[in-house]
Amino acid sequence: MLQIRRSISGLHLLIIGYLLVLAVLVALIALAEGDDETALTLTHAVVERQEDETTMVSFRGDGFRRNAKGLLIDNMVNEESQLWHYLPNMPVHSLDVVGGRAHVACFGNKIVCLKLDSEGRPKPLNSIDLPGRVSHIQVCGGQALVGMAHNDGMALVALADSGEMKLKEHYASTGTIGDMVLDRDVVYYSDLSRGVVRYDFSADNPQPELLAPMASPWRMALSEGKLVVGTIKGRLHLFDVADDSSLTEEGVVDFGMNIRGTDIIDDTLAVALANGSLRLFSLSRWPELTELAVFELPGPPLELKRVPGRPWLVASLVSNGFALVDLSRPENPVLLGHVALPRTLKQISVHSDRVFAVSREGFESFSLDKIVQSDHSEKALSRERYKLLTWNGKFLGYRNKELISFPEVPINSVAAFDKFTAIPDAEGLSLFSMGREDSAMRVGSVPMINGAEDAVWREDRLYVLGPEALYLWHGRSPETLELAAEMHLPGQLRSLELFDSTHLLVSSVDNGLYVIDVEAFDHPRQVAELSAPKRSQPSHSGYDILVRGKFAFVSQGGGGIQVVDLSLPEEPLLLQIIDTPGYATRLAEYDGFLLVADGVKGVYLIDVDDPTACLAVGSLPTPLRVEQLVVAGDSMIVSSHPAGTLKLPVPQRMRNLHVVNSGLAQAKLLVPLAKGQQFAYLYDDEGSAKVAVE
Repeated sequence: MLQIRRSISGLHLLIIGYLLVLAVLVALIALAEGDDETALTLTHAVVERQEDETTMVSFRGDGFRRNAKGLLIDNMVNEESQLWHYLPNMPVHSLDVVGGRAHVACFGNKIVCLKLDSEGRPKPLNSIDLPGRVSHIQVCGGQALVGMAHNDGMALVALADSGEMKLKEHYASTGTIGDMVLDRDVVYYSDLSRGVVRYDFSADNPQPELLAPMASPWRMALSEGKLVVGTIKGRLHLFDVADDSSLTEEGVVDFGMNIRGTDIIDDTLAVALANGSLRLFSLSRWPELTELAVFELPGPPLELKRVPGRPWLVASLVSNGFALVDLSRPENPVLLGHVALPRTLKQISVHSDRVFAVSREGFESFSLDKIVQSDHSEKALSRERYKLLTWNGKFLGYRNKELISFPEVPINSVAAFDKFTAIPDAEGLSLFSMGREDSAMRVGSVPMINGAEDAVWREDRLYVLGPEALYLWHGRSPETLELAAEMHLPGQLRSLELFDSTHLLVSSVDNGLYVIDVEAFDHPRQVAELSAPKRSQPSHSGYDILVRGKFAFVSQGGGGIQVVDLSLPEEPLLLQIIDTPGYATRLAEYDGFLLVADGVKGVYLIDVDDPTACLAVGSLPTPLRVEQLVVAGDSMIVSSHPAGTLKLPVPQRMRNLHVVNSGLAQAKLLVPLAKGQQFAYLYDDEGSAKVAVE
């Protein structure tokens, strides 16, 4: 027995030794291929023109792998006019830029002092925490008057050359500070609970003084002894400013709606209203206002700021960046440029031909000259938001029961031609007819008490999804439609899509994905259900379904994208969940890429060329929040409120990308680069990285 035990022990030692040698070999191989563990990074791109008139782009970085793929994206946000973006993804609420210093409020009650170099780029110097949420900052000499919200009062802050800030005084006050204007050493500010208040820096013991009690004052403008104050309730108060900085009210104009911005350029008063109109008045007969023009801004405004030394106004827009308007001829104002961004710039400041702005995305700066030089006309389709669809190769927009086509979008040639289509809305279905040469015409409707969520009409079968049930109709035309079957399903139903001739896919908010057998059209039956994983159930939404071969992609709102294998429809298999940084809703496909409408994060890209191993690429920086999305021809169409509907370029694969080594990749472009800045993504199954290509 003892001899047997010794033999087994020796065998064990031999096995252990073999395993150790094997482990060493594996470690050596891993060391030799250490770049496989390096994260993919991109530092810069170099563009070179070749002798054969092609373009070679060389990408520098680290962690390039042999299976890396490439993608080229045309500039869609006018990022060439953006100089820099600082404090990214940090909510910033207020700012004042004076000389080479910027004071910005972030984290609610913190003010950060930034030194701006000759190119305006920020370098943090110091910060201070104040006793309330900052709503406005006004710098005067070596001091700053800081207005706060929610009855937290006013603060006087001493500013040192080193960037150090010190709280000198804290004045009690009610309400929220809405706006401030500076006249030499005097600051006038609007206290939403009290009225117009004065603060005189030159006084021996300065204290806030209420000059003009009024209800909900907000926006202010001051020029050559004239002060105008716009209120939230739509009234514009006109004041004369005396030499002792006292105020005399000269008149009131009632606009009947919220006044979002006021400013004075030379002898012209600009008033921005909540409905998006910019009203322009002559001050030549002050205090009587003579209207010169009404100009429609690209969206609802939030604030107006004049450009020093130029007859221009900058208007920040709600969820839509800002617009630059030329008032050199106030009776005929001109839109010089629109930097469309999917965010609201809460406050703006204009200095040295730059626009400085703060928002929930951080602190950023833009070049006025580059904005004027940029051409945005080719991107614009409509200021209205539409529900988007493609029908017989055309791109169409649906709004207020009307279906319109956009001639700027190329028409695809299609083999199949559907004469009728059904579009769901809150009242049921709107039915439209289209001839091969004619525009779409509304020919009927199907009322539904709870409205319709989705619909598909193929030949003589109409599939309609209500919030709680699936309805199947027979009929080749609106006149011949007959209800064939009604099928109730658990949960709140959201979208449907035909998988093949005998199966229909239905998504629900609560219960995941249903597979419905519709071979017996008048007797549909559920054959499978794919529930959302527990980790994604709280954000499960089933917004849209896109079918590609034997695979389906389902958008889940905050839960990203589900990739489902339906090789056996009765046994759906969840292959992958791909998270997106925004809120995934509508889906479209182009050249093997899944385009995802991802809310404020724009359009998210996923390479689905191999659906069994989808690769997350990254976000396209689209110029607005994306709620609707289709691909028509070689263009991508996006739509949202309030920015409207825009046409944007689709991304292009770099099919001949060649990885030279772990730090260099090259791609020969057979077509010249488009005018302006572009971006490139390199990606593989381990990650992705983006770089500008200029």
